Amino acid sequence: MMALEPISSAISAFMNKKFDDRTLVVGLDWPFMGGANEIWLAVFWAIPVTLVFSMFLPGNEILPFAGIVNNAIAVAAFLVTGGNIIRMLILVTLFAPAYLWVGTIMAPFISDLARSTGAVALKAGELISCSSIDGPIQTYAFSHVFKIMDGNFLPLVLCVIFVVCFIALYKYLGKEEAEGREIN
Repeated sequence: MMALEPISSAISAFMNKKFDDRTLVVGLDWPFMGGANEIWLAVFWAIPVTLVFSMFLPGNEILPFAGIVNNAIAVAAFLVTGGNIIRMLILVTLFAPAYLWVGTIMAPFISDLARSTGAVALKAGELISCSSIDGPIQTYAFSHVFKIMDGNFLPLVLCVIFVVCFIALYKYLGKEEAEGREIN
């Protein structure tokens, strides 16, 4: 982590010379956050939790071995909880099924794409998927929103909830910034 800091500083210094009327800071977000012990503890907690869910969760049809080290779930939990490890472990446990369910739902699409591009040779009946897809609920909602034509309203409801929450967050952050408070 500290070994990468000189790269960030050198790039920032170079860019600041080119654009002397602006201050540019080049951040290396993941390496810095990746150094947070809470993230790795949550990742390691998620491994057995995800394995147990994959064996017993109704509706799950994937084994998550390739994506078992799910950084996406732990980083999101870290950002939402501010690094509170107990809350992170609770969030990881609560949201692990969403990753498996969405991985199951997306498997036919991912497999068809792999077959059509020739990226993977799959036998009849074989499917591939991703058990650690970023933003699984949004991925499901926006990729299946037109299932409303088949009578499935869940993706549309999730899209509406996502957009409403996004607008509320945008307004909240704008208000915080206008009041001059630091946004955490």
